[in-house]
Amino acid sequence: MLENSNNNENPDFWNQEATKFVTKVNEVLHHHNGNGIKKVEVNFPLSSSHASDLDRWVAFTATSGSRTLNLILSGYHGMSATPDAERYSFPLKHFMDLRGCQLRILLLSMCSLESVSAKLSGFSYLDCLSLRRVSVVDSVVLNIMSSCRVLCQFSLQRCHQLISMRKSHAELVYLEVRNCKSLISISNYAERLECFSYKGHKVDIEYECAPILHRLHVFCVKNNECPLDFLVALPKLRSLTLQFPTYLQVHGNLQPPSKLKVIWPKKCTLRRLRTIHIRGFSGELELMRLLSFLLKRSPVLKKLVIDTHPHKYKAFSKWKRERSEDATRCNYTRGVALTHLPREIPSTVKFRVI
Repeated sequence: MLENSNNNENPDFWNQEATKFVTKVNEVLHHHNGNGIKKVEVNFPLSSSHASDLDRWVAFTATSGSRTLNLILSGYHGMSATPDAERYSFPLKHFMDLRGCQLRILLLSMCSLESVSAKLSGFSYLDCLSLRRVSVVDSVVLNIMSSCRVLCQFSLQRCHQLISMRKSHAELVYLEVRNCKSLISISNYAERLECFSYKGHKVDIEYECAPILHRLHVFCVKNNECPLDFLVALPKLRSLTLQFPTYLQVHGNLQPPSKLKVIWPKKCTLRRLRTIHIRGFSGELELMRLLSFLLKRSPVLKKLVIDTHPHKYKAFSKWKRERSEDATRCNYTRGVALTHLPREIPSTVKFRVI
């Protein structure tokens, strides 16, 4: 992996490094028969100009019995090698009539996916699929999902061509959708779905069939786009995590802003909700009202955690807390929570402020 984050400013340097990388990989594969390989990972900013080599590497992985393929064709910060680089088109056609493929995990980053006319038999054992910064349309995603008969974990990140997604799958357990800027709606039809994580702008979220979903993570990117009205459709919800933008500016007398619009259902009882995490808490009056609402509507609640820091995504259900350098803001918001919330919290609820 190139450590020079400015390589896209020097095409000649980039071309030389890319040639060295491709040559080394080809030499290694030339002297390897594929036996015993469990994981193949390409982590280097390549593009369509290297399609023939990448196609061979993908074919090698598919026929070698490898369980994992990570194709990360981006540099640091998820950027392409050069501004005008055309994305590599991942060869789905290689998996159309591929019997015996053992691939379980597939991660694609900074490439494109085009439609195929048949089922992808090579994805029969795929149980974890992650698409990051991939150019792909709704119909292709649905076709891939229909071919992955045992798919359990599915993640979409920064796939900006997606518009209206209906996730229908009999075995899906974990679904994540993050920062897909053109997305309008998400419909979940997954009888075994247990956890749904969403980060981005306001979209219509509908649970056509999600009878056992019990973990929900919502990460809002705008203070005026935090709807929670879909909570009423989740009778089995046990754990709720909400992250809000930490926009509170601390000046003078530390007055919080008033323009926070959080919409929640007025007629809703979360009868099984046991854990609530609020991240990016900044002490706004409307957030305090939201917490008051959740406390009153959650009769079996056991744990409430207020975190003044935002969290950064790492992997499926794994987040790392980002420590804020604004100690004054954090101290102020902790004080708000500790001053006003304890009087509303039942003695049976474990309460923490971080």
